[in-house]
Formats: sequence, structure tokens, C-alpha cells
Amino acid sequence: MAASHGSRQTDRAKIEHIPWGIPDQLITTRPSRPARTNGSPLRVIYAGRLTPEKGGHALVRALAGAAGVELRIAAPRPHFHALAPLLRTAGIQARYLGWLRRPRLLEGIH
Repeated sequence: MAASHGSRQTDRAKIEHIPWGIPDQLITTRPSRPARTNGSPLRVIYAGRLTPEKGGHALVRALAGAAGVELRIAAPRPHFHALAPLLRTAGIQARYLGWLRRPRLLEGIH
């Protein structure tokens, strides 16, 4: 079956559905989280491969010099170690969570 978009045709047999990398329950049901108190840091969590196309370096540069931010990273260990020099240069102390499966990743958020 082909769908028409003006003069273009799309062969639906060539379309592959790629599911979200986020578990559906996170989209529909927000997990509970502790209340943030005055003075507590803003927690930023990066989960994924630390490769150029994922933007980990851009995140570190964006957080450089930001006060009151805590960075937690769930990534393959070699990727985290490769990012460590940039983290040091940026003055960011990141907490390495390991390379976690999704249920454990939710635990790492808290």
C-alpha cells in the first residue's frame, strides 16, 4: 500500500517502526520523586551511550560553571572514562551510576 503526499509515494512496506527508548510507563505515569528543598541541587541525569551524536559533550559544556547542579551518568564505563577529562576541565563532579537496565535506571534517578 502506498500513501500519497503530493506527487510522492511512500511504500509502507519500507517503513520500520522504531519504538521510543523511554519506557511507556514513564510517558503515561510520572514516577514519584522526592521534593526538592531550598539549596538542594538540580539533578540532571544522562542515560545512554556517550558518543558524539548523543550530545554528552554538549551537555557537559552547557553545565560548566552552573551552580547547584548534580550530574549523574548511566553509560558504558569506557564511554564515561573517555568523558572524564572534559568533566574535570569543566569543573563538574559527575556521579557514575554504571550501565543500567531500565528498572535500575529508575532507581538511579532517586
